[in-house]
Amino acid sequence: MCYNLAIRSFFGAAFTASRAASLVGAAMFTLMFAVGGIGYAMSIGQMRPGEIFGPIMVAPFIFLLTSVISAVITVPVTAIAMIVIYPLIKALGIGGQKTFGSVGFALGVLVWLFAFPGGL
Repeated sequence: MCYNLAIRSFFGAAFTASRAASLVGAAMFTLMFAVGGIGYAMSIGQMRPGEIFGPIMVAPFIFLLTSVISAVITVPVTAIAMIVIYPLIKALGIGGQKTFGSVGFALGVLVWLFAFPGGL
């Protein structure tokens, strides 16, 4: 019973951290899209100052879409990695919620780094 509770808390920490990294990546992508799109369009003269609200109105939909796609990728990757890593970390005696949270956050960040090889 206690063993099962420990596994749940470790996996919970990993999933919470990976979802947080996933949301941070989605927020950065949305910000990059909105600010970059507005700046690029204004710099080449295709956008007048009154049209600035178009990309800003689209940004929440982009955030929602990217966060859902990121979660669909991050959750299975985290689950597989935690299943593989759990026995190793427990055998080494370094396992804890902070360790699993750190690994989960790293996996969430790696999803965005592989999605954009040049980085955000």
